[in-house]
Amino acid sequence: MSERVSIAVNGQRLEADVGTKLLGAIMQNNIPIETACGGKGACHLCRVTITQGKEALPAPNATEKRALGNVLISQGMRLACQILLQCSIEVVVPVPRPRRQGNLPQRRNQ
Repeated sequence: MSERVSIAVNGQRLEADVGTKLLGAIMQNNIPIETACGGKGACHLCRVTITQGKEALPAPNATEKRALGNVLISQGMRLACQILLQCSIEVVVPVPRPRRQGNLPQRRNQ
């Protein structure tokens, strides 16, 4: 049996296997999170804020540094697709922005 960790996502408690990507654990539990690249680190949309446990996580990798910069990383922001769970953490996932469908509305001449 594999070792499990506890994750609190927006106050909701989850469990996942050690070594699971945070993005996968979030998605498996049907918690909405933005992503366009399927967890490859290319879209930089799966931003989360680590509120507890960030000191126990590995340092941000080059993908996160390029996507977020030092200021956001110092505030606890990380990419969920780049975090392999090793310990219990608490995170805040922003509410995904609604996607526009079709063409933009036409402006009326006034």
